[in-house]
Amino acid sequence: MLGKLFKYDFKELGAFYLPIYLIYAGITAAFAILTALAMNSSLQDNEVFNLLFGIIAFVFGLSVTAFVLFSGLILVYYFYRKFVSEEAYLTMTLPVNPWQHVVSKLLSGAVWRLFTWIVFAVSVFLILLVTGAWEEMRNSITFNFVLRSLWSELRYEFGFSGGTVVLCVIYGVMTLLTSPLVYFASMSIGQMAKKHKVLMSVGAFVVINIVISFLMANISILQLQDSSVFSFLILAITECIITSVIYFGITVYFLGKELNLE
Repeated sequence: MLGKLFKYDFKELGAFYLPIYLIYAGITAAFAILTALAMNSSLQDNEVFNLLFGIIAFVFGLSVTAFVLFSGLILVYYFYRKFVSEEAYLTMTLPVNPWQHVVSKLLSGAVWRLFTWIVFAVSVFLILLVTGAWEEMRNSITFNFVLRSLWSELRYEFGFSGGTVVLCVIYGVMTLLTSPLVYFASMSIGQMAKKHKVLMSVGAFVVINIVISFLMANISILQLQDSSVFSFLILAITECIITSVIYFGITVYFLGKELNLE
């Protein structure tokens, strides 16, 4: 049943993400083309072209911020619609346990947010490629020297190694999967209110963060005291696991035992 629920959530979320991808792709393409023209033609002296390029550059800058921001907000809104709004009654008629709902939305949301970062990375690469900046970077002795120097600095000053890279990947994947849980937990508490559910959710979010910060204070102190990146990541992963279990438990409990369908 979890597989079917995942397919359903993935498809529903796609209805939000795909239009944003198309809009972002269009703005990126326009920016890349105008940048290439500005670099390789006499249009640099054309006032109309410069005005158009300035507008597109400004819109592109805004679109990058909005693109990354909305990728996370969409999943939060989707959870709100399914469990806090009037649609909650229909959601809970499905023969699915609350934990399956949560896991399905975490997995489907993580996949779409991963796609978002891939699309963003590809868009940046295409802009560099079209403008010729990528070829210049590849052939730049200074750029290659900076990269080698940066890696050496990370290795010798912070103990960066292959194991550290693995931990970074693990932490990144865990964050991608679990970061929405704090919002899920807050909304699962907020949905109990008969009125002003959003306001109660915001209040729950503030209280949860204060309590968790207090509980995780010792780990935070250890992170500040230890200069080793490897140890820092171990502590960060430990903190992520503990807080995720707490958030997941809160969400499942309130959706299963205290769900307000009024």
